[in-house]
Amino acid sequence: MTIRKKLLALFLAILMGAAAVMYAVTHMVLLRGLAELEKLEVMEDLTRAANVIAYDIAVLDDQVFDWAVWDDTYQFVVDGNREYIASNLEETIFISPKINFIIFFDNEGKLIFGKGYDLERRRELPLPPSLLTLGQEKRPVKGIVMLPEGPLLVVVEPILDSSGNGPARGMLLFGRYLDDDRIKRLADTVQLSFTVKPVDEQGLPEDFRQARTALKQGNSPFVTLLDNNTIAGYLILPDIHGNPAVLLKLVDSRKLYWGVMPAIGYYLLALILVGFVVMAAAFWVVERQVLDRLKALAGGVAEIGAASNLSRRLAIKGKDEFANLATAINGMLASLEQAEAQLRYFSLHDALTGVYNRAFIETWLQGLQESGQRAINVVFCDLDGLKLVNDIFGHNCGDELLKAFADLLRACCPENAAVARVGGDEFVLIINDDRPEIAEELCTAIRAAVTEYNRSNRTAPLPLSISLGTATGLASKEDILSLLGQADNAMYREKFERSRKLRRSLLPLLKKALVARDASANGHARRLKNRIVEFALACGLTDFNQRDLKLFALFHDIGKVGLPPDVLAKRGGFTPDEEETKQRHVEIGFRIALAVPDLLPIADWILKHHEWWNGGGYPLGFKGEEIPLPCRLLAILDAYDNMTSGEPGGQALSHDAAVEEIKKLAGIRFDPRLVDIFVNWMDGGKSAEASGDGRA
Repeated sequence: MTIRKKLLALFLAILMGAAAVMYAVTHMVLLRGLAELEKLEVMEDLTRAANVIAYDIAVLDDQVFDWAVWDDTYQFVVDGNREYIASNLEETIFISPKINFIIFFDNEGKLIFGKGYDLERRRELPLPPSLLTLGQEKRPVKGIVMLPEGPLLVVVEPILDSSGNGPARGMLLFGRYLDDDRIKRLADTVQLSFTVKPVDEQGLPEDFRQARTALKQGNSPFVTLLDNNTIAGYLILPDIHGNPAVLLKLVDSRKLYWGVMPAIGYYLLALILVGFVVMAAAFWVVERQVLDRLKALAGGVAEIGAASNLSRRLAIKGKDEFANLATAINGMLASLEQAEAQLRYFSLHDALTGVYNRAFIETWLQGLQESGQRAINVVFCDLDGLKLVNDIFGHNCGDELLKAFADLLRACCPENAAVARVGGDEFVLIINDDRPEIAEELCTAIRAAVTEYNRSNRTAPLPLSISLGTATGLASKEDILSLLGQADNAMYREKFERSRKLRRSLLPLLKKALVARDASANGHARRLKNRIVEFALACGLTDFNQRDLKLFALFHDIGKVGLPPDVLAKRGGFTPDEEETKQRHVEIGFRIALAVPDLLPIADWILKHHEWWNGGGYPLGFKGEEIPLPCRLLAILDAYDNMTSGEPGGQALSHDAAVEEIKKLAGIRFDPRLVDIFVNWMDGGKSAEASGDGRA
């Protein structure tokens, strides 16, 4: 899938995700808030409905007050005159103010007079017995009283004179049924739709029963949806004693909900349309500013790759990331071009010395053949003793020697010749000249340069030694191979003779190199050489070659020629890394001994002469009689000589002090039996008898 398609799919996914999030937010926030607003509106209307009922009770209270605080009523409760009844308690007094009951009580709560009236049927009603008990309240009462016939609004006030003075001569009660007709009148007054049902009425509708249960559990008021278009609120109104009396149900249309929902739909649609426009604009910008430029960038890279031309460069305008990327790619192309040039160079040159390699020689010879050149001179050169230098001084030293030799050959090589490294220590010079004497003249110049090099580098551990071989012949392919073989054979004949001379001179050269690195080594080695045979004889040893023991004493530390000068010159306070480097001299010495025939018999002794009797030495951790006997002998003599001579870098001890130190290390560093023999021998005691197997 292309990036364009991926981006389009991503933008569509973002748009759909945003729409889903907006829809979820609308339902979680807006619709929830809308439901709360609906509930608050219903609760406000419930309060208005309850207030209009309370207002109706207040109006009834005003009517009672007009009658109760009146001199005629004040006198009537005393004398009960019939004229008061005839003139004041006719039917019209019930009809106009919509009163169902008027009852007079004396101060004892006894009935003086009472009358009930059915406003619908226009006839008198009997007085409910429960109303007759209200005269005993001795206090003003107003509220709802539940009668078998239904809820009744009741107000009871004390009877006073017209000036409102007492003492009260009784109580006056007015009552009005809260029937459906009265509720409709009240609902029309406040433009609400509500009904009232007794709380304990049998056969209450299901919604009333659910509301009653919820309200008794403390959820007051209780609001619920009746259907998608109607919402209802319920409230319990108490009677005059505070007990639940009636359930007030208010029904309201969901005009707020259905008024807001279309707006929310339009809002969501508008957001989606705006989001679509924004996404389209963003995609257009990405198309122009990103995808088109990316396409141009990719096309340029593809063209460069197809042409395999690393010299071409990308051209992207601007200062943005694509321009930076183009700059980076151009930089990479420049690096690749440079790397390609380096690869071409190294494909024809030796990486270490910088001279040509075998591949160049083959190419150059092919060019000579194509140019018609008939005869050439070949000189084969070999650096003698390179392996020995690598073993003794490390490959870094060997590499430096190779580079010095290559520089020397380049300096001697004429303009019409090429020098190449064709092996580890082998070089070949091809001279574009058919005169045989040219090769000999070049060999003479090379040997003179080597002599001058050795004279100028007297501090070098080993002198530069080379072997040369020459051949002259035709430049044809077959003759070239023959010429190279002839020159190689001539060089190896000279190398064989030089190798014999070099090996014969190795011991003096190595000794010279060791003394050059460590001036104290010469005297130390000579003293050990003079003592080791005598000590071996004192131990009763006769089965060891005395020459090998002397060589061992002289060259046991020959590996130090391969240590860094700063580590070798240090006399104490070695870091862990320096200590590890210093301990490698036994391994270096072992490799040197393997390379020098005269030292081959003592190679194993050189490797193990720093092992301790208790296994705490190096490099192998040998202990006890696992350590060769000459190594155990030399260890004691070596330590004694270092202590008494003050080497390396310490204060010289007396003979007795040195002997005591060696005795302390018996069983730890040294063979304890050899220590006993050494002490007796150094103190002039008798030589120990040899053991049956030739060991101490």
